[in-house]
Amino acid sequence: MDELANREKAFEKKFELDEEQKFKTSSRAARLFGLWVAEQMGLKGSEAEAYARNVVVPITVQSGHEHMVTKVEQDLRDKGVSLERRNLEKEFDQHRTRAQSQIAEHMNN
Repeated sequence: MDELANREKAFEKKFELDEEQKFKTSSRAARLFGLWVAEQMGLKGSEAEAYARNVVVPITVQSGHEHMVTKVEQDLRDKGVSLERRNLEKEFDQHRTRAQSQIAEHMNN
């Protein structure tokens, strides 16, 4: 019986760690993407950080990256920057891959 309980706890712990890694990866990808978007809009320094942290990351965490891309697309349009949605999606995917590598590297150290 103890072995079964130990296996259950191990599965629960793995699930918890996997979910934590997904959350961290999603947040990091959104932040990196947000900084890139801010750069496209001509924002620098603390303005770029604020845009990434206060606009992009919360949207991604709460409703997924599709809503974030829609919001970012509108923000860019409002600033006179025209980028196709597929290019924004591709850019986000690149930042997600980068974030996954960074998080995995951090967790292995």
